Amino acid sequence: MVWGAVVAAGGKESGNLAVAMGTTSKALARFGGLTSIERTLQAVQGAGLEHCVTIGSPEVSDQVQFGQFVGERQSVMENVRAGVESLNSSIDALLFLPCDTPMLSGDM
Repeated sequence: MVWGAVVAAGGKESGNLAVAMGTTSKALARFGGLTSIERTLQAVQGAGLEHCVTIGSPEVSDQVQFGQFVGERQSVMENVRAGVESLNSSIDALLFLPCDTPMLSGDM
């Protein structure tokens, strides 16, 4: 079975949490020297998933070092659809992840 992943990387924060993170983008929040999106994509790659699409804002695009990047759409459902369509028919099963899972590992 061939698995693919769609990673949602468009979430924003404001107020005290954004100040504490040093950014309004959840994907760009740093944990142990890496951004949340870098850690999430490392987990996807570490799990052996070869097909991955990250959906997010343009500010996140240069952080996507695994898989492909697709610009976010107007709604969550449109983002899901864009990710699935970008994977095309190359997969049998899909894992949908938010980017703000920095403690996730490939083994998990």
